[in-house]
Amino acid sequence: MRALSVILALFLASFKAAGIAAALPSPSDGLRPFADAIAHKTVSLRYSFNVEDGAASSAGEGTLVYRDGAYALSCGNLLFCNDGSSQWTVDFSAAEAVVDNAQRVDFLSDESALLSLFNVRDPLLVQVSYVPGTSLVRKIDIRLRGGGDIILNVSDISLQEEEVEGQFSFDPASFPQQEDWFVTDLRQVK
Repeated sequence: MRALSVILALFLASFKAAGIAAALPSPSDGLRPFADAIAHKTVSLRYSFNVEDGAASSAGEGTLVYRDGAYALSCGNLLFCNDGSSQWTVDFSAAEAVVDNAQRVDFLSDESALLSLFNVRDPLLVQVSYVPGTSLVRKIDIRLRGGGDIILNVSDISLQEEEVEGQFSFDPASFPQQEDWFVTDLRQVK
């Protein structure tokens, strides 16, 4: 589950980087050029990741769609959606979904907020690589104190001005190939 949190955090960072800024970002700019480039735009991208922490490693790939704190992140048979009011965690292979209350969160307000998503409090190094001549993120490399590395590669980035209705929520009826969805709704519990 830590790997999925890492993936989510890294991809949300890469969405912010999808626009072309007027001035090219420098390492001292942090995440601000990303946030400025994609403000009020829908960003779509493909990603691959590799997490190594000494004892174990994991790798995978998926897609991310992000707009102003709302997102839909896929990784293998899993889908994570947040439309600002509901947070969905969906496992397609088990035909199970959990929905809970949520709010939109701008994960890229600062580097420490991004790192806290996957419990990295004091990284040794965070390095962002850009597509030459742009502010498009190509790679994020996080070196962990005590050993380990989290590497995220980003590709196929696109920007759209409009938000598509329902793209950050989940509807089991939209997947008729799965007849018997088991949905746990925690929104009324709290």
